[in-house]
Amino acid sequence: MSRRKQTVAIRFQRELHDLRAELESTVTQFIRCIKPNAVATAGLLENDTVSAQLESAGVMQTIALKRQGYPVRRPLQSFAVYFYCIMPSNAAVMCRAGQYLQACMTLLQYYERLYG
Repeated sequence: MSRRKQTVAIRFQRELHDLRAELESTVTQFIRCIKPNAVATAGLLENDTVSAQLESAGVMQTIALKRQGYPVRRPLQSFAVYFYCIMPSNAAVMCRAGQYLQACMTLLQYYERLYG
């Protein structure tokens, strides 16, 4: 059995394959960078700028939910499907139509009115 000659192209192809396999075996995580100020000046922190970025990224809402004891936030579709069996009929229609936000809001408002 003859071995193929180790060329640069063959070595590159093997290393690329190994790199791809390693990348596919990892879990992707994202880091969101927050700009401390609008003028990119070192040592300057503008509270309004940082607060607006944290608010728009959903960080403040996440912190509030976790403080209230809700460590997990379900996606709307998952929430709607899970509670479909107790939805009022108008919310169930919305859920079947893929209008998960409206269905969830209707469900929560219904039970808020019912049980206060």
